[in-house]
Amino acid sequence: MYIKFSTNQILKKILLMIAIIIMFFSFVSCMGRSEPQGWAGGRIVDEDFVTASMDGQLLSLDINSGKQNWEPNLIRVSEDEDNKRAIYGTPAIYNDIAFVAAYDGKLHAISLIDGGLIDSVTLDSSFIGGAVVYEDKLFVVSEEGILYGYKIVTTKETQKVALEPIWDSVDIAEGVWSTPIIDEQIIYITSLDHSIYAVDIDTAELIWEFYTEGAIVASPLIYEGHIMFGSFDGEFYSLDKKTGDMNWTFSDSNNWYWAAPVLGYDADTALVFAPSLGGSIYAIDIESGILEWESTVDSAIVGAPAIVNDMLVFGSRGNTIYVSEISSGIILGTCDVGDKIETPISVIDDIVFFGARDHSIRALKIKPNGNPDEYWDSPYFSDKAKDGENPNVVDWVPGC
Repeated sequence: MYIKFSTNQILKKILLMIAIIIMFFSFVSCMGRSEPQGWAGGRIVDEDFVTASMDGQLLSLDINSGKQNWEPNLIRVSEDEDNKRAIYGTPAIYNDIAFVAAYDGKLHAISLIDGGLIDSVTLDSSFIGGAVVYEDKLFVVSEEGILYGYKIVTTKETQKVALEPIWDSVDIAEGVWSTPIIDEQIIYITSLDHSIYAVDIDTAELIWEFYTEGAIVASPLIYEGHIMFGSFDGEFYSLDKKTGDMNWTFSDSNNWYWAAPVLGYDADTALVFAPSLGGSIYAIDIESGILEWESTVDSAIVGAPAIVNDMLVFGSRGNTIYVSEISSGIILGTCDVGDKIETPISVIDDIVFFGARDHSIRALKIKPNGNPDEYWDSPYFSDKAKDGENPNVVDWVPGC
C-alpha cells in the first residue's frame, strides 16, 4: 500500500518546513551563531525565581528584590562548541537541584544552594525542550526525538546525584522542541513530525499517537480528561488523554500556534487560552470547544501566558506585556519593556516574572485594575553578570 500525494499537498508540506526553518532562525540563535540565546521560562522555588538566561547561565533570584542568591556561572561546553552554549527549556527542580537540558547535548545537575555544578551527563542529542521531574524520576526528550528516562538517586550529606536509566533510550519522534508533560504515569510529547505521542513512563511503550497536518511546537495542556494543544496546521485540538480520540477542534485561528496554552476560569466555566503567532489569544470553552472571545494585539505571542486573579497576562514580540480581563478579553493595561518578550510568564500571587531579549529578567506587580508596575528596583541583566558587572542597574528608571 502507498499514499499518493497531490502536487499541492507536497508543495504545502515543503513550504511549511521552509517556514519552520525560517522561524527557527528568527526566534533562536542556536545554529551557527557566535552567541546563542535561549528562551527559557522559570519556576518559583520557595522565595526564589529560578530560570536560565539568554547567556547560558542558571539564575536564582530573590523574588522580592531581583538580587542574585549566588553568582551564576556559564554552563560548560566543549571549546569547539561555544556556539551551543544555550538553554531553551525551563529548568526542572528536584529538592535543591535544578536539572538543565542544554543545546550541546548535556544534562546538568546544578545546586540551588550555591549554584555549583553537581554533575553532567553527555547524551548524543541536542536539547531545545526542558527536562521534567515526576516523583523521583527525570525525563527529557532530545531535539532528534529520543526519550530518556532516569531514576534520580541523591546523597544529601554530600549533595551528589546519580541518574540511573529506567530503560534504554527510545526513539519516539522526529524533531522535538517542546518540554513533555506527565500525567498519571503517561508522558505526552509533541513533535515537529506533526504528531503528539502518549508513552507509558514505566515501560516506554507507546500508548497512542495522534497525527495533525502541521508541526507541533509547544507543550500541551491537560485538564481533567482533555489534553489540548495547537498545531502549525492552524487547528487547536482537544483529545481524550487516555485514548487519543478527538473531542473537538477549533479552526478559526488567524495563524499558527507556538506558545503553550494555559487554563483559567470564568465563573464556573473552564477555559483554555490559546495564543497564536498572529497576535491573538483565543478563550475556548474546554467542554464544548466553542470560542468565548478573541483578543488581538499587534505582534506574535510566543510565550505562554499566566493567570493573575481574574486577569490574563501575556507578552509579545512587540516588546509589550498585556493584561486582559478573563471574562471578556478586554485589555486592561500594558507595559512596553523595550525589547521582545519570548519567554513564558511565571506567576506567584499578583507578581509575574519573565525575560526580555535585552538579557533582562523582569518582575511586574499586576494591580487589581490591570495596570502593571515594576516590582523590583531594577531588572536583572544576565549579560552584565556574565561580564562581572552589577546585574541590577543603579538608578533604574521604571518603564511601567
